[in-house]
Amino acid sequence: MIEELACRTRLRKPLDLLTLHSLGYKVLDFGSGDILSQAMWRMNSIGDQCVEMTKCSPVIPTAELRRIRNNVVARYDSLRSNYSNVGGSLDSTGIVGSYGQVFDAMEGGNYCYYQSDQRLVDDIQSCAVGANQILQAGFNQFAQNFSGRLAPMRLASQELRSAASAATISVEPVITAYRRLWSLNFSFHLHAGVNGALDAMMSEYEQVMEGSNTLFDQGTERVQNYFEADFRQSNTVFSGFAKARDHWQNKDGAVGYGMYVDNIRMYQEALDKLSSYTVLDTPRNKQIFAEIDLHIADVKKEFASFPTFVQAVASAGFALDPNTSALKFFARQLILNLAQGAGQHFTSVIAPGRSLIGTGFSYLHGGKMPPHSEHKDGKDCDIFSEYFKVGASTYDEQKAKDMAVFLLRSGVTRLIYTNTAVVNHANSTVPGNAVATAGSGHETHMHFDVETATAMPA
Repeated sequence: MIEELACRTRLRKPLDLLTLHSLGYKVLDFGSGDILSQAMWRMNSIGDQCVEMTKCSPVIPTAELRRIRNNVVARYDSLRSNYSNVGGSLDSTGIVGSYGQVFDAMEGGNYCYYQSDQRLVDDIQSCAVGANQILQAGFNQFAQNFSGRLAPMRLASQELRSAASAATISVEPVITAYRRLWSLNFSFHLHAGVNGALDAMMSEYEQVMEGSNTLFDQGTERVQNYFEADFRQSNTVFSGFAKARDHWQNKDGAVGYGMYVDNIRMYQEALDKLSSYTVLDTPRNKQIFAEIDLHIADVKKEFASFPTFVQAVASAGFALDPNTSALKFFARQLILNLAQGAGQHFTSVIAPGRSLIGTGFSYLHGGKMPPHSEHKDGKDCDIFSEYFKVGASTYDEQKAKDMAVFLLRSGVTRLIYTNTAVVNHANSTVPGNAVATAGSGHETHMHFDVETATAMPA
């Protein structure tokens, strides 16, 4: 005889936890993750709907129901075992898989059974309720574990933010903070949609790790911007060398050389400032440092090209004009030797007891020497005597001729004097070195030089 049938029972996971919208992450070293597919369970709702006995069929045999119940209990025990092993784990794969197996073992959960088998159904229902409780407890533990790992990362992220906002001349604090944050990174494989607190922390984790790259870029870009600005300033200072060189060449050699020296000091200060930076090893920065190296090489080479001449000193028959700036009494040693030799000859032969007067040679480091068009390269000399002043009462053409002949015989490569008669006499007397020329502006003195191909154009 068929026993009284129980109401048809449909089982589902309570607390609305059957449907797991999974957003699980399996974070590797750089936080990449996979997303588990959506887990949909077959259960719907726990509810009893009594129906007529004739409609409750077919009846599930006790043996079959017992098999289902035993299978559910076994899967439930496995779930409990997984939960007991959670510990400090951040991998919910096992517990979620066991949880799903509990309900899969129910084989639909829609039973028509004998009243005497109620205890079997009660066991199945008990496992369903317990499974949900274990799942909740497990994810509470996962949340606790996650919180412990996230806390130091949160602090490290704040340190990185501070380092990025304070970055000025070095990227090292930013890199250090960035590395510290990433050294605290951890792997996890957790399902979302089960525990709200855990979901919020996983979202925060994602924001922290993604934001770390933004903070790193912000900090290093701040340093790069300062570095680029100071590099541009160093280029502005570098352009001052060309201005100084132009002034040296075309306006005033002493002033231009002083400008160059001052600019070296300013450029060194600019380089010292640049050298205090620590920047990223990028193609752009390699280009900047290469350009700086070229500039430094150019400055060294150019500065070394400035000549340094010998200071003229008075000697027997040769005096320095007190009305000429002392800055203008520098020349090559050969020129000084010729000038002193001319003075010795002048005082001993041409005008005994009298002296020639040097009116100017070149600047110590050469360059334009106003009002002269030459006298730039230490190869020029002007000698003055009252006997050389054409048209003056003291003028003595013979003494002028004698001096001109002496200079040509001494090997000068050019002699300029206004009196044509003196020039012609000297050239005819020393035909092997007939380099004397008549030129205006030399009525009071003679100009001679050696190697007229000067370092700078006239």
